[in-house]
Amino acid sequence: MSARTTVITCQKLTNLQVRGYSSEKRIPLPSVFTREFIPANRLHIPTSDTALRWSHLEHLSSKIPSLLDCEVGLLIGYNCQQALLPKEILPGEENQPYAQRTDLGWSIVGCSNPADNYCDAI
Repeated sequence: MSARTTVITCQKLTNLQVRGYSSEKRIPLPSVFTREFIPANRLHIPTSDTALRWSHLEHLSSKIPSLLDCEVGLLIGYNCQQALLPKEILPGEENQPYAQRTDLGWSIVGCSNPADNYCDAI
């Protein structure tokens, strides 16, 4: 989240757990570090509207929550494998986004809009 030479004021927290928006399963997180602001682009967060833009993902629109009116407060990294482990994958055609279900719920990876020429992972 920053350059090696930049010092960010932070605190180390332990014993945190997360769960999906509509799930009761709790996932313990490894030690996490706080910071005042997380530089995340909210346009890259997949929503139910994202699913509706792709015919192979439309039926998932009710399973992906709308974007909440809040700041990004947590980034889960690769050191929390249980949170990122795919339980189910719904692929599209080549170069189309795909959906994956984890213990935290459904998400979409790929282009947010089929008309976009520039695609970031969302």
